[in-house]
Amino acid sequence: MMHNFQENLEHLDQVLAEGDVRFSKYQSIPDFVRDKLVGLGGKIVYSPNQIDLDARRFQFLKTVLPREAITVVEIGANLGYFGLSLAHDRPCKYIGYEPLEFCVSAARALAELGDVSSHCEFRNEPVDLKDIQDLPDADLIIELNVLHHAGALFDKDQMQRLGWRAYGLARLKALRERSARLFFQTGNSAGNETLFQSIDAVEFVFDLLSSAGWKVKNVGTIDDLESLEYVSHSYKNRDAARIYACRRDPVSNLVEYRLDGSVVGHLMTGLANRPLWYCE
Repeated sequence: MMHNFQENLEHLDQVLAEGDVRFSKYQSIPDFVRDKLVGLGGKIVYSPNQIDLDARRFQFLKTVLPREAITVVEIGANLGYFGLSLAHDRPCKYIGYEPLEFCVSAARALAELGDVSSHCEFRNEPVDLKDIQDLPDADLIIELNVLHHAGALFDKDQMQRLGWRAYGLARLKALRERSARLFFQTGNSAGNETLFQSIDAVEFVFDLLSSAGWKVKNVGTIDDLESLEYVSHSYKNRDAARIYACRRDPVSNLVEYRLDGSVVGHLMTGLANRPLWYCE
């Protein structure tokens, strides 16, 4: 076992070091995996190059998701933070789709190191619109910060034909056919193109999800940019969800967060201004 542990640890360090491309340092490594490594005398020399919101996003999901055994499919799994965490937290079967090969390799190593590999499967595949119909049936689909990359990183022809909102509607409708529940998040820009104003994110995405047949149960937003904790609101109280006006400061290269015209914070990206959605 120690031999396998050392091999997995060395492999993980190698792939994380080599995978220095876009989205390569997007996710964190779950605390329970790091704790297991410490107990065995190992450690991972890695830190994400992104606002560290994974634990807080997972906490939001835990508070709204029923505890029964579930089948989970994730599109854009990255390092598998959410699948690994769900497999550790409760009985589930998890299948994560990720087009970056090094991420899949790292996720598999993390699953082995965290003793959850029997519950987790990682597939080195993208999920375009046409592929959704072939996904396994799921109790929960996770798609976080994938949709706004359509047309740039995948489904370019579909995007040109449909336009962004119609494409988003088609994608969310297709996901509705595959799962009873959805955990969702999207950005509001694709490169230099603004898809919708950040200040309108709650109503715009609520309308998109509702039009696709999803019933929004909870929306999570961050009220305090110091604690970065998500506050959950029911769909009826979504007008209380806090959203900021954001722009990147050309001098500092940080994203400026404004509330009622006043600057209330600066962060490395606009991720903290993207609502979380739980739908059934």
